[in-house]
Amino acid sequence: MKVIVSDLSEQYNEAYHEAQALLDEHNPCQIKIHDCGGATCAARDEPGQVCCIGCDYHSDKGCTVQCLGCKLHLCYNAGHHDELRTKLHRISKNLPYGSLLSIRASKEDTFKRIAGATIASLDR
Repeated sequence: MKVIVSDLSEQYNEAYHEAQALLDEHNPCQIKIHDCGGATCAARDEPGQVCCIGCDYHSDKGCTVQCLGCKLHLCYNAGHHDELRTKLHRISKNLPYGSLLSIRASKEDTFKRIAGATIASLDR
């Protein structure tokens, strides 16, 4: 089966925007922007402290990459959002590489991981 990278990239972008729209609608992370310029989430109280602060792709303006894995993952601090979790799971399940998504990974890193997994499975 030949996989066309542009098709995967388009699927990734569509899934990313769909997940982002759900997160914007439900706001499970309870992101709040403070007057001082910092943001907080459900996991942190102090402005400038969000759960993803240790990520290499986090900046003072938020995430610097499109990370679908992060959009599809809700930490335990996000509370109970069963309907939202179900919708996010459905997005992941509908992707041919959904199980290979990682949090804190750029789109490029994700595709490198997918390519490595595909090559490894062909070597068996």
